Amino acid sequence: MTFQPMNYLKISLGSLVLLSVFMSACSKTDDDAQKNRMQAAITGTWKKVNSRYDANNDSSFVYDNWTILDSCYKDNITTLASNGNYSLVEGGISCWGNDADSGTWRLSADGSRLGVQGANTGQVIYTIRRITATRLELVNPSAILDIYQKQ
Repeated sequence: MTFQPMNYLKISLGSLVLLSVFMSACSKTDDDAQKNRMQAAITGTWKKVNSRYDANNDSSFVYDNWTILDSCYKDNITTLASNGNYSLVEGGISCWGNDADSGTWRLSADGSRLGVQGANTGQVIYTIRRITATRLELVNPSAILDIYQKQ
């Protein structure tokens, strides 16, 4: 049997095409799986435990907002339900009577942003800086990093 470069090239190209089709299908599946994991992790009840202003959005200049934040904001409970509903419930201290809010939430396609549409607050898009089983770090459009603890 003699080596025929053209046949080898045809087989290699055919294998490459099949592999790229398979990989692109896996990529979509992997993206969906990642988004599902993010959605499962973010679903639940959260309480804000810290707030910082990051002027450069790179942790090079951080101002501690937590020390100046009114107590009435520190005891609120936020719930992100698995059905896409959102609620913010006042803790024991109220700022303006009833600051409760409700609406919907969703993750961006790549899972890097959280969109919240509240009846009282309107739409806010947060960048998800970090999420674990018990901690959620969100950066709002004003470069304020809010840190939440899962309840």
